[in-house]
Amino acid sequence: MRLYEDEAKKIFASNGIPIPDQYGVIQSPEELNDLRVDYPVMLKAMVLVGGRGKAGGVKKANNLQEAKAQAEQMFGLRIKGYPVNKILLEKAVQEIGACYIGATMDPTHFNNVMIVSASGGVEIETVAKERPEAIYKVEVPGNEAELPKNTVEKLAGKLAKDLGVSASVSQKLADIISNVYALYQAADAKICEINPLILTPDGPVATDAKLVL
Repeated sequence: MRLYEDEAKKIFASNGIPIPDQYGVIQSPEELNDLRVDYPVMLKAMVLVGGRGKAGGVKKANNLQEAKAQAEQMFGLRIKGYPVNKILLEKAVQEIGACYIGATMDPTHFNNVMIVSASGGVEIETVAKERPEAIYKVEVPGNEAELPKNTVEKLAGKLAKDLGVSASVSQKLADIISNVYALYQAADAKICEINPLILTPDGPVATDAKLVL
């Protein structure tokens, strides 16, 4: 079972993974009139498939008028056959970088796997196919609830180097890597993924959330 983004983000936030300010989910453009929103805002179609952005299911609005126009257009979409019936609204963040962090299981060996890449915002399968050297993957034998500290530091260090960020940002990345794996284990998840994790002037923020149980 895959959770909707807003559902997954609530769980992320309660497990120490930073997310943007959330304004709620709407089912019609008119509902925007009743929301207290700090613009600019992101409108995101709530469909359980990938590729929303390319299909017009993720838009930025700088004011109420833009948001209503974007919502009107988005509610008329079908993304990979799925109609858009709900739209998530969240605070738009200032991006200075992006990366990928995810935990899953290798079906070949049944080991847990932690994956990171400085190529955030792109489908990880595409990165793996076209630029495999841009992905760092560590298999974690056993079924420990937490990722070993040396593994966390190794992955965070590689991300920080590729992203060209400071030691303080590297520590924040390490915390998020650790928390993603811990949540993956605690939820007995199939996949726990952030793509992208956006680097902002105030620190990394999970602007997307995928949690498959």
